[in-house]
Amino acid sequence: MEVANLFWKSKFTDLEQRLNSYRENNSRTSDGLWMSHIYYNSLAGLVSPKFADKKSWDSVFQKADEWIKQYPDAPSAYIVKANFLHLYAWKFRGEEPDAKPSSAYIENLQKAIEYLQSTKKTSSGDPEWYARMILMLKDLDVAEGIIQKQLDEASKRYPEYGPIYLNAMEYFLPKWQGDLSKIEAFANAVAQLTHKSEGMGMFARFYWTVSQLVNDQGALFQSLEIDWSKIRQGMEDIVSQYPDQWNINNFAFFACIAHDRNMTKELIKQVKSPISDVWKGAYPDCKQFSEMDDEMSLRGDIRLEVVRLFWRKDFKKLDEIADTYRKKKSRTPSGVWKLSVFYGGIVAVVDSQPDSAENWSRAFQTADEWVKLYPNSPVAHIVKATFLTNYAGKMRGGGWAKDVSPKAWELFNQYNQQARDYLLATKEISSQDPQWYDLMLLVERGLGVELPAFQKTLQEGIKKYPDFYEIYFSASIYLLPRWHGSKSQIEDFVNAAVENSRRTEGMGMYARIYWYVASMTNPSGLFKDFNADWKKMKQGINDVLAKYPDQWNINNFAFFACMAQDQDMTKKLLQKLEVPYPSVWGGDLFEACQQFASQAK
Repeated sequence: MEVANLFWKSKFTDLEQRLNSYRENNSRTSDGLWMSHIYYNSLAGLVSPKFADKKSWDSVFQKADEWIKQYPDAPSAYIVKANFLHLYAWKFRGEEPDAKPSSAYIENLQKAIEYLQSTKKTSSGDPEWYARMILMLKDLDVAEGIIQKQLDEASKRYPEYGPIYLNAMEYFLPKWQGDLSKIEAFANAVAQLTHKSEGMGMFARFYWTVSQLVNDQGALFQSLEIDWSKIRQGMEDIVSQYPDQWNINNFAFFACIAHDRNMTKELIKQVKSPISDVWKGAYPDCKQFSEMDDEMSLRGDIRLEVVRLFWRKDFKKLDEIADTYRKKKSRTPSGVWKLSVFYGGIVAVVDSQPDSAENWSRAFQTADEWVKLYPNSPVAHIVKATFLTNYAGKMRGGGWAKDVSPKAWELFNQYNQQARDYLLATKEISSQDPQWYDLMLLVERGLGVELPAFQKTLQEGIKKYPDFYEIYFSASIYLLPRWHGSKSQIEDFVNAAVENSRRTEGMGMYARIYWYVASMTNPSGLFKDFNADWKKMKQGINDVLAKYPDQWNINNFAFFACMAQDQDMTKKLLQKLEVPYPSVWGGDLFEACQQFASQAK
C-alpha cells in the first residue's frame, strides 16, 4: 500500500531514497530476502496483465515517464518502466501455460528487452537490472548462451545479489531449457560464488524456489538427482542468519517431505506456531514423524543416504561410510550393526525406482562403474553380487515354490549362480567385509546347496567374524523346517552361536537369533513352534539390554516375555517402556500383555 501511494502521488524522491538505501546497504528482510527486489516486485504489482484496461496501462507508463524525467540519472525508474513493458507483453501471452506464444506477446517482450538494454549504461548500476533482463530473456526462450553471457557479467559486478541467480534458475527447469541435473550444477556454482556471505544458503534458496514451481514437492526433495545434504546445510546456514518463523516453518516442512527425521525434529522444536499456508495440513504427521523411535529412524536415515549416494555415483563416500562402520563395528542404539543397515540401503536401491528393465540395467551399470573405479573396494563387488541375487528373486517372482514356473526357476538359478561365481572370483577382496559371508549364505540357500557345503561357508564366516549377526541370521533361515533343517537343528545352531560369540555378546546371540527366526515366521508362536528355551532367552535379553537399553529392544523383549507367559519379566520390561510400538505389538496384544503383567505379584 505504501509503495502504491508513493507512486501514484508522484513521490519519486521518497521512492528513490528508499531504493537507494536498500541497494547501498544490501538490505534484507527478516527471512533474508533482498528488500530492493521486493520493492521492485511491489511496484510491478501495481498493474495486472489480466485485469488492466488501456487506461490503467497508460497511467502507469505516464507515471514511470514522470519518474524518469525527474531522475534521469537514476537506475530505478528505467527498471520500473521496463517491468511495466514486460508485464504488458504478458497481456498478450494468454493464460494457458503450454499455449504457443502469440506474435503480439513476442513483439512486446522484445520491446521490453530492447528498452532495458538501451538504458543499460544508467540502469545497470542497480543489480536488479540483471535480474529483470535474465527474467525477460528466459520468457523469450533464448538460447542458453545468451542467458549465460548475462549471468557471467552479473556475477562479476554483483556476485551476492540472489535475485539474479533465482531468476536464472527458472531457465533450467524442465519446462524451459533444462532438467534437475542442470539446476543442480547451477546451484553448486552459485553456492561457490556466494559462499562467503551466504554459506550454502543460496543452494537451499534455489530448491525452495524450484519447489514452488513443481507439482510434487515430495518427489523433488526425495529426488536422487539432487544433493539433499547440501540443501540441509543451506537451510542451517539460512536459519543461523535469519531465524525467522517463515524460514523455520518452510524448512521443517521440506525436511519432513525429504524424510530427514533429524532435521525435521530439530526445526519443529523451533516452530512457535505452525503456518497453515506452509504445512497444508501436514504438520501433525510431520510432528509425529519427528518423534519416531531413534532406532527405526536411524536405520531409515542410513538406508536413504545410501540410496541417494549410489544414484549420485558418489562411490568414494559410500566406501568411506562402509569402511568406517566395518572398522569401528558401529552399532545402532539397539545394537544392530550399521554395516548391515548400510547393505539394507543397497537392497533398497532398485526399490527406490520404478520396477523396470531400464532401471535394473541402470543399477547394474552403476555397480560396474563402481567396480571399475574402485576395483579394490569390497563394497563395490558385494553390491554387484547383491544386485545379481536380487534380480534372481525378481525372476522367480513371489508365491509358493510349487507355483513358480520352470522358466522362472531356471532364471532364478542362473542369476544366483552368477552371484555365487562372482563372489568366489572376488573373494580375496570382498571377503574383507563380513557381508560377503551373509550374502554367500543367502545365495547358497537359494541354490539349495547341501548342508556340508553350506556349513563350510558358515564356519569360515563365524570364525572370521564371530560377532557379525547377519551371518548367523542367514544360517538360521537355511535351518528352518521349510527349507533344509529342523527345530532341533536350529536349537543346536543357536547354542553353538552363543559359545562362538559369548566373549562379546554373553547370551545375547540366543535372544537375537530367535528374535530373527520369529520375525521370519510367526512372532507370537516362537515358543510353540520352536525349541527356544525361555530361561536362556531371558538371560540373552538381559545381556542385550545391559549394553543396548533401547526402546526398540525393550518393546520386542516385553512382547516375547509375554508370549513366554513370564509375568514378572513382562511387568519388569513394560515398566521400562516409554512408548508401545504398533509395529511390535499389533492389534490389541499390548493391552492384553499389560493386563497379564498386572497380575504379577
